[in-house]
Amino acid sequence: MYADGSSVDLTNAVTWTSSDTTIATVSAQDLVQSLALGNATISAADTVTGTASLNIVTAFTWGATGSNGTSASVSSADPPTLVCL
Repeated sequence: MYADGSSVDLTNAVTWTSSDTTIATVSAQDLVQSLALGNATISAADTVTGTASLNIVTAFTWGATGSNGTSASVSSADPPTLVCL
């Protein structure tokens, strides 16, 4: 974002790379895909530069039951899930 509050989408103006293509890759459509558990850094370079650290974790389910008997659960995707740090 610029100082005046405006912004420009630079998604297609940069080259995206992964630090470890056995963990995560970047497609020709600039989408990140997880391949295995572990850590990788996704980098953008050209007009601007930047990085994002990713931690690929196993799928999980978390559940809770309240004192009134209501319950809720949250599940992640399976296969491994991308978590931005």
